[in-house]
Amino acid sequence: EAAKRVDKCADKRVSVIIVTFNGEKFIHNNLDTLANQTVAPGEIIIVDNVSTDGSLEKVEQTHPDVKIIRNKKNYHYARAVNIGVEAAQGDLVVILNQDLEMDERFIEKLVQRYDQEENKEKIAGVVPQMRFMKLRGFINGIGNFITEKDWGSDNYFCTLDIGQFDRLKYVGSACFGAIMVTKSGWEEVGPLDKKYKSYYEDADWSIRAHMTRM
Repeated sequence: EAAKRVDKCADKRVSVIIVTFNGEKFIHNNLDTLANQTVAPGEIIIVDNVSTDGSLEKVEQTHPDVKIIRNKKNYHYARAVNIGVEAAQGDLVVILNQDLEMDERFIEKLVQRYDQEENKEKIAGVVPQMRFMKLRGFINGIGNFITEKDWGSDNYFCTLDIGQFDRLKYVGSACFGAIMVTKSGWEEVGPLDKKYKSYYEDADWSIRAHMTRM
């Protein structure tokens, strides 16, 4: 019955991409919270950068429906994300770090926010709120920014959430630790610049998104 319920509530437009590297202590909680979503994604794809901790073998045992792409070497985060998005079948692609746990309405809320927009052709991505794992009342980030001295940080870092962000409409840059991109936006903006490997690839992509879709 549970399997039928998830199937019935799945949104086939949504693909989830998780980049992993030796994430045995994280990935199972991540996948468990995805399995408990009020709206299930149409597919979940793990892109692995040559893990050696046995995490993928456990995923195959506990979450057999998850698709796994095993890279031949560690391509780092940006290129691994590109590989995952290229393989995704959905029109809405949720990109996640391996060490996240999602609220049960995470997918539902992202899709709901996207569906509210009248001019969907202008939407490149939807940015969720991220909180600290052990201090869940405090914001880890809602997108990010780069200062005039070229140092990046997360928006509203360490801010206590008392509902003041519930109607937030816009952030200047997305954090690719957690984001839902549109496939059409991705194709127009282009993939992440793999030269960044990790960090600042999201700010670069966001700037390009503004240039093409604003």
